[in-house]
Amino acid sequence: TNVLSLLFDDADALGEYGVILGASELRDYNAEIVVEDLMKKSGVFQSSDFGGRARLLHALGAETATGTSATVDDATSSAAGAIANLHVTAATGAWTLKVQDSPNDSAWSDLITFTSVTAAGGQTGSVAGTVDRYVRASFTETSSGSCTFAISLARK
Repeated sequence: TNVLSLLFDDADALGEYGVILGASELRDYNAEIVVEDLMKKSGVFQSSDFGGRARLLHALGAETATGTSATVDDATSSAAGAIANLHVTAATGAWTLKVQDSPNDSAWSDLITFTSVTAAGGQTGSVAGTVDRYVRASFTETSSGSCTFAISLARK
């Protein structure tokens, strides 16, 4: 199973849109050798939990201390749950990464908690039910180090 997030070309800042495919399986893969040692690759993925339109909660970047991202305001709550993808490109130490939500941008609750991160990799998490209007990423350093990651969230 793979974690696959597709972000639009210019989706590199907090709150910008893309699409989450969630947990997916590679159904077909083709690698074709081309002149000059360049390779053309293509693949077909089938998603087991399509999330739909996603917002970037933490743009790919390194963190070296516990904190939270800025708030993303979705203007209203939603009742059908959400799916979130985490992509970690580098990690030292140990990190707890979460998606949090809030009805008022001041009282925060954990919405999705990813498995503790100690190395590069990807994870998908989901939740059923209400997702409050405001959302953000939370990162807690549980063992000294740094973590380079991106988190995106799609309401269902």
